[in-house]
Amino acid sequence: MNRIGNVDEIFGPINESYFLIKRMGGIVATSYKAGDKFYINPSKLLPLSIFLTPPKGMPMGGRGGRGKDRGGDRGGGASFHGRGAPHCS
Repeated sequence: MNRIGNVDEIFGPINESYFLIKRMGGIVATSYKAGDKFYINPSKLLPLSIFLTPPKGMPMGGRGGRGKDRGGDRGGGASFHGRGAPHCS
């Protein structure tokens, strides 16, 4: 086996992955054809379980909605109480 470069990125679905290689000097991409085999050092790959199972302890889904129990109003509504001259009723 000859080393041709470093794997820059692996992408695509799990059952049909693609990879991008950062070639070493002197390597010409046109010298390879469809069907040629490339080998990647398994120690450089992430475990497949990272992509298949959700992490334990994480809640599934969000809180939902904004709700009204997250603090008070931030505005004064439609009146102008507290601005300018005192309000007399």
